[in-house]
Amino acid sequence: MLFPVSVLLSIAVVVVVDGGGRDSALPNCVGSPSTYQRRVGNLACPTEAVCADEWNTVRDWYNGTRCKEQRIIKHCSCPGNHDCPVGNETHAFYANKKHTQYLCEPRCRIDKCSTTYRAAMEMVQNSPEFQGHNFYRINCRCRGHHFPMDSRRGRLMRSTSYMRVRFNFTQSVTYTQYRCASEGPATNGLLAENDPCQPM
Repeated sequence: MLFPVSVLLSIAVVVVVDGGGRDSALPNCVGSPSTYQRRVGNLACPTEAVCADEWNTVRDWYNGTRCKEQRIIKHCSCPGNHDCPVGNETHAFYANKKHTQYLCEPRCRIDKCSTTYRAAMEMVQNSPEFQGHNFYRINCRCRGHHFPMDSRRGRLMRSTSYMRVRFNFTQSVTYTQYRCASEGPATNGLLAENDPCQPM
């Protein structure tokens, strides 16, 4: 059975325990579900689509045992039927400190967000360019995509936050859009002058 990405995200969050640095010495999990899972068939990724999600979490078995678990869900294939570059830092976008998203395109080929980029990321539902499936598209880079935000009161802070839902009635496509998340009242989540993708 196939599930929308939004459902898979909510399922994956259940196993997240914010362990911090003290969990670095924990053993890797054994006997848990396969690290790699594929959401749909081997479809080609739309432009700037998230081709894979990676979670690095701590699983608590509630019997005094904890272990480090890696979960990767691949969504589509890159041009030339190449695999999504999971683990390649130059293609990584940090959703939070334990969740990384990957694009086929190198991160620095994506424009940095500005006040004119209203939607940093969007979930495209019933997409005709993805055979009616849903996918996430990253339109521009937020500060949190490069520098994961610190946890706040035990909560993992995400690089983007919900903004609005838009509809294309002609194609029956829904766009759930997200803006760069703010780290405080004095920030807007955008990259400052020190863009990591710009040479010093």
